[in-house]
Amino acid sequence: MEKINYTLLRKPYRRTISIEVTSENKVVVKTSKGYPDKLINQFIIKKSRWIQKQIDFNKKIRKPSLLRKYISGEKYLYLGKYYQLFLSEGKPNIRLDNWYLKFSGSKKYLVRKKYIQNKLKAWYKEQAYKKILERVSFFEKVLGVNISDLQIKSFKRSWGNCSSKMKVSFSQYLVMAPVAVIDYVVAHELTHIIISNHSAKFWKFLEKIIPDYKQRKQWLVVHENQFCI
Repeated sequence: MEKINYTLLRKPYRRTISIEVTSENKVVVKTSKGYPDKLINQFIIKKSRWIQKQIDFNKKIRKPSLLRKYISGEKYLYLGKYYQLFLSEGKPNIRLDNWYLKFSGSKKYLVRKKYIQNKLKAWYKEQAYKKILERVSFFEKVLGVNISDLQIKSFKRSWGNCSSKMKVSFSQYLVMAPVAVIDYVVAHELTHIIISNHSAKFWKFLEKIIPDYKQRKQWLVVHENQFCI
C-alpha cells in the first residue's frame, strides 16, 4: 500500500480522531495531544480506502480552483451560472448584461488587480445580502421562526452559521450558487433555531423541508473551488 502523507493537528480539547481530505487533496488528521502515534497510523490504514476515494473524487469530479487575473474573459459564478468579466472605461459600475459581468471604471483603475477585486467583492456582498435576505424571509415563514440579525461574511469554507441568540450569518460567496442551493443552506441554518445540533433528528427535519438536500449539498462540494473573487 502506498504511504499516505498527512498533516497532524493535535488539539488539547479534542477527545476523538478524525481525517479530512481538503479540496487540494491534503490529508489532515485531527486528534488530541496524547493520542498515541501507533493508533494514529492504524486509523489511517483503516481509512486508506476512504482517503483514496476522496482524492479520486477531487481529481475527477470536483471543479478545479481558479487563479484570478482580473482581466476580461474570466468566468465568475452568480446564482449558479457563469458570466464573463468584461472591463471597459466609463462611469464606475458593475452590472450583469446577458452572459457578461460588466465592470466599468477609469482607465488607470482597470489595470489595478486589487482595485477590481475589492470592487467585485463589495458587489457580491451587496447582491448576497439582497438574495439571502429574501430567502431567509421565506424560510422564516415556512419554519415559523424569526432571526434576530442577518450578516454577510467573507468566509469561504463555512457557508452559514446560526448562533444561540438566533443571529445568522452567511458567506458572500453563497450568492454564486443556484437559488436552490442557497435555499438548502438557509433552511439548514434556520433549522438550527429549532434543533441546535446535527443529530439524526435534525437531518430528518431538514429533509421534510428540503427533500433533495443531499444533492444540493453535493453541488457545493463539487463547485466550491470556483467560489473565488
